[in-house]
Amino acid sequence: MSGFKAQLVITAVVIEGRRKRDVARDYQLSPTEFDNWSSRAELRRILRQSATTGPGTDS
Repeated sequence: MSGFKAQLVITAVVIEGRRKRDVARDYQLSPTEFDNWSSRAELRRILRQSATTGPGTDS
C-alpha cells in the first residue's frame, strides 16, 4: 500500500471515526492490509487521546 493511501486509511478511521469495514471496502484493502493499517490507526488514536487527556486517565 502506498504511503498516501495508508494515510487516507488512518485518517478515515481515526479522525473521521468511520467504521473500519467501510474504510476497507472504500480503499479496496485485503484483509491483511486492513488489519495492519487499522492496528496502526488504533494505536495512533490511543496515543492522540493520551496526549490530550494526559497520562493515567481513561476517558
